[in-house]
Amino acid sequence: MNPPTQSESQKAALPNDAGGASPAMLAHQRLIDRPARSQFEPEAVLAPHRRRTLKRLQDQAAVLCLPTETELKFAEDPYGWGIGLMAKRAPSEDALLTLRMHSTVAVDGNGMPLGVPQIRFDPAERRAEPKIERWIRGLRECAVLAELLDGVRPLAVIDCDVDPCALFAEQRRLRAIDLLARVTRSRIPTREARTAFDAVRAAPAGAALEIYLERPWARAAQLELRWQTVRLPTAGAGTYSVPLQVVHAREGTPPKGAKRLEWFLLTSSPVRSQGDAERILRYYRLRGWVGDWQRVLRVGCTVARLRCQWAEAVDLAVTANAVVAWRLTAMMQLGQEKPGPPPEFLFSDLELRALQDFAKASRLPAPANLRQAVLTMAAWGGSLNRHRLPSPGSLNIWNGYLRLEPAEELYCRGGF
Repeated sequence: MNPPTQSESQKAALPNDAGGASPAMLAHQRLIDRPARSQFEPEAVLAPHRRRTLKRLQDQAAVLCLPTETELKFAEDPYGWGIGLMAKRAPSEDALLTLRMHSTVAVDGNGMPLGVPQIRFDPAERRAEPKIERWIRGLRECAVLAELLDGVRPLAVIDCDVDPCALFAEQRRLRAIDLLARVTRSRIPTREARTAFDAVRAAPAGAALEIYLERPWARAAQLELRWQTVRLPTAGAGTYSVPLQVVHAREGTPPKGAKRLEWFLLTSSPVRSQGDAERILRYYRLRGWVGDWQRVLRVGCTVARLRCQWAEAVDLAVTANAVVAWRLTAMMQLGQEKPGPPPEFLFSDLELRALQDFAKASRLPAPANLRQAVLTMAAWGGSLNRHRLPSPGSLNIWNGYLRLEPAEELYCRGGF
């Protein structure tokens, strides 16, 4: 999934998404450019999306929460007064134009994007905070989501570059969630634990499978799969008290010039069979969806070029763009599903009315499912919808989205 280039997608950024000097754009500006003393917070911008995300999560058999940390670097602009005011948050000149955003992306067990229910920004006093503390805070936010769901136990999936013992100790304390973390052997705190990981690596392979690696590798990999129970010490303790499952995936013979792929996946979920081990591997690989969403946020929504009058308005504008980026990324992915969920999963009633009228006028099939709705929107953006193409281009989806929103506004006013 390749987002449009910056020059191609500049018009897709908010507030241009609202259609020039329309009332929607003016309303967006009034919403975002609140004075610094305003009580309007990013949580209020995110609240409607969060409520709908929770409804989608409630219906799923498996819910994966993908905590992530993103550093957004803003371009210097003499008119970007809000960026200059961010100096009050920055501990150094290097951090002046950088905003650290923490978010939780939710997907189901098949990788269907369900929403971004958590977004927060680091205040100045947390810029130098140890990374382990930031990951623990992300786990706690996943646990808060779990408390809002009935009968759903989310699995937090983390690409961990810290000592995993503290993370799993926190997971056991929270109880409401499970945890899956990719760890490196060098981060294991004790020699005995590292020896246990070496024993897993040396054990006979329990299964073999082929996976396809997307960007930046773009190649197939033949993996050997192993799984065992290991015991890690609790944080700060010298005795082994946390039984966990480790799934080891290692490439047998990588292509010439390619680095051998090897993952140690540590989880609190039960792994009793080859099917369980393959499921854990598949869940970890779903973290790739986060990268697609971040690319659309940076390149498609061009958040680096935001112009805000207040430092606090930067947080509000980034939050609004993050939701737009999620929706567009979901459209790009779910537009490839056959047949996919119903169109109401991502489109409002007014948007579907506009798409149905466009399809009728263009002699296209009425959008009966989400894939057809996305294809119809892409056709509105210029896609030829050839049957040989696996999915419409991201730029056509972008352009179709930009044409759909003003059409929805006309329906609201009784036009069209």
